[in-house]
Amino acid sequence: MENAKKVLKKGYGLGLLSLEQAKKFATQMKIFLNLDDKESLALARELVKTSEQASKDVLKAIDKHLSSAIVKSGFASKKEVNVAKKVVKSRVKRVKNLVTKNVKAATKKASKPKKESRFSKLKKKVTRGKK
Repeated sequence: MENAKKVLKKGYGLGLLSLEQAKKFATQMKIFLNLDDKESLALARELVKTSEQASKDVLKAIDKHLSSAIVKSGFASKKEVNVAKKVVKSRVKRVKNLVTKNVKAATKKASKPKKESRFSKLKKKVTRGKK
């Protein structure tokens, strides 16, 4: 149990915890604490959930301190920093949407093509003949 407390006390160290790492830790705790599969999986999920929240907290703190350092150094004003943040966020969002769109298109193309029915083939032949 002390191992779990040590890991949880580190807080920010959990910021980059992946599901596999959480499962490994939960497996170790399962052996150490004699937990069943359901309890160890619940522990792993809770660790990942805590990890995600910790990483969000870390990013907020970094953003806050970096922004204040830039403003205090006189490199940029608060307004310029905020405009830069918005531009970066919008570009990240645009790229993310573009990537997901391309992935969906690629998976759609990779799927099995539909066979043309006899009716559609005949219709194409008839419409080509009219031109």
